[in-house]
Amino acid sequence: MLKKTAVVVPALLLAALGVLVAPPASAATVPAAPTGLTGAYTGGGTAALAWTDNAVDETGYELELCVALTGPCTTFVQAVRLPAGTTTFTDPGMSTTTYYRVRAVNTAGASAYSNVAAVGVGFSTGENPTARIAPTTTSGTAPLTVSFDGAGSTGFAGQAITSWTWTFGDGTTATGAQASHTFSAAGTYLVVLAVSSGFGVDRAWVPVYVEQKTLVAPSDLTATATSRSRVALAWTNPVSTTTSIVVQRCKGTGCTTFTTLRTLPATATTYADTTVSSRSTYTYRLRVTDGTPATALSNTATATTPPLTRAADNPAHARGRYRNQALEEPGRVPAASMSGGR
Repeated sequence: MLKKTAVVVPALLLAALGVLVAPPASAATVPAAPTGLTGAYTGGGTAALAWTDNAVDETGYELELCVALTGPCTTFVQAVRLPAGTTTFTDPGMSTTTYYRVRAVNTAGASAYSNVAAVGVGFSTGENPTARIAPTTTSGTAPLTVSFDGAGSTGFAGQAITSWTWTFGDGTTATGAQASHTFSAAGTYLVVLAVSSGFGVDRAWVPVYVEQKTLVAPSDLTATATSRSRVALAWTNPVSTTTSIVVQRCKGTGCTTFTTLRTLPATATTYADTTVSSRSTYTYRLRVTDGTPATALSNTATATTPPLTRAADNPAHARGRYRNQALEEPGRVPAASMSGGR
């Protein structure tokens, strides 16, 4: 009985014989992220959303929303899954300020999220006034100070505005036709102006996008042990808005627990650590601050101080050692003995 044997024919041989061989399937990649997400309140608790489709291989879109009376809003939940190629969506279920974001998905995973669009609920009907907000800016890095002008608000049929109330989305409020506010932390904040004419109330809103400030740390930090009790540090300072440089140190080979050694002016480029011990290893780093939560760290630099030498560090001991050697030389008679023999 013949034994069946499987024959494996290399792909190159098949190609030489004119047999077509299908190439291996390429691995899928995540789609490009959508951009330019916008949202507008269209009345009746409805929000109209639109974005730019940058993907060519998506299988759909995931639209997420977050509801918060104060910002920043961080807990998003998926609201709907949309078909590939979708660039608009109408949310009919708004009841309060809502934040939206969208991302593209395919079999390889999900893209990055789009920007966040905030949509507030309008209340203007009948004889209510019309609220208007004019901000000096709507985006920047923390801490971001923005001035808001509500003087353009008008009453119905010439009625005078009697009150302006501002909420800034971070738990703080203000009153008056103009207001200024500093957003100290990164996030998306919905600033709302409520105006009253005595016959009704209207609200206008504007989102403010605050990013975390990025500081530039000093570079090229070096540490040199110039003696058993001194380590000299030097570095290159970047051009930035840093207000101070914090010198940090840890002791021991491979140490990772740093403690603050000294706070220096932002213009400093050198420092001498004279609190070190002989025959010890120290690692240094610099941390820069500007009075905000933002911070940045430099590279680390390590130096090892030399050991303590008795002759070098105790001259009196060295003199005594040389004197004793002289007294112990063979054939040499101490001076005291010679004088005593006279």
